[in-house]
Amino acid sequence: MRFALILLLLVWLAQTSKAQDTLRRTDGVLIPAKILDIKNGEITFNKTASTDSLVYIISTSEVEWIRYADGSQRTFTVPSQNKPVIKPAQQTSGTSRNIIVFRPFDLVFPTISLAYEHFSPSQKFSYRIPVSFGLNTKEERDLSYAFLYSTGKSFSTGIDLNFYLSHPDDKFRYYIGPALQLGFLRFTSPYYSPTNPNDRVTYKGTQFAILANNGFWYRTTDRFVVGADIGLGLRRRSFQEDIVYNTYYAKVSLKLSGNISVGITF
Repeated sequence: MRFALILLLLVWLAQTSKAQDTLRRTDGVLIPAKILDIKNGEITFNKTASTDSLVYIISTSEVEWIRYADGSQRTFTVPSQNKPVIKPAQQTSGTSRNIIVFRPFDLVFPTISLAYEHFSPSQKFSYRIPVSFGLNTKEERDLSYAFLYSTGKSFSTGIDLNFYLSHPDDKFRYYIGPALQLGFLRFTSPYYSPTNPNDRVTYKGTQFAILANNGFWYRTTDRFVVGADIGLGLRRRSFQEDIVYNTYYAKVSLKLSGNISVGITF
């Protein structure tokens, strides 16, 4: 009986001496170990299956759990390994670098006015080239209509340099910049002549203007925009005929310009 008790004691001591911790990595590998310390997100341990006395360190982010020799277990939070969701690219307002512009209110004069605007890759700068075509330049008008450049305009063009102060993806985009305009006008007016009361004179002239311009675009849909601009500057008009008796035709004068526009982006 005494011999049996001694044998059981020896077996218990042998099993106790072999007691060990077990570490499971996130890749499923089990490591028999003796855990020495856990701090600052790192686990320090010895490998019990190894004959050396090296100390190993592993990050807690690479460990799923530790089961201790006494049967208790400590589980670590494993970082999510979710794969990034790849969505198809969607075109934003900033990717449209061109606008075709129509100015409907110019039809009142009557004039057809269009413009083409092109944006830089950064969307912070653009140049715009407007063109206008007069539809009724042969209609007889009083001489004072020369003051109203739009009513006698036969053709005009120019260039606007726009510097945008808002983000390319904003629905409302404000800009400032200089504008140059060159136009040609033509109108027919009665001419006083004692010998020929029905005499008529056709006046032809040019106008050059430089303006400080500002305006905005508002994006209503992915492709459709509305906008307005207004500028103030100086203009110089010259006529082939000498018109010196009417102060309206001063060669250099102030010019106020404004437009309301609709456009399609692409």
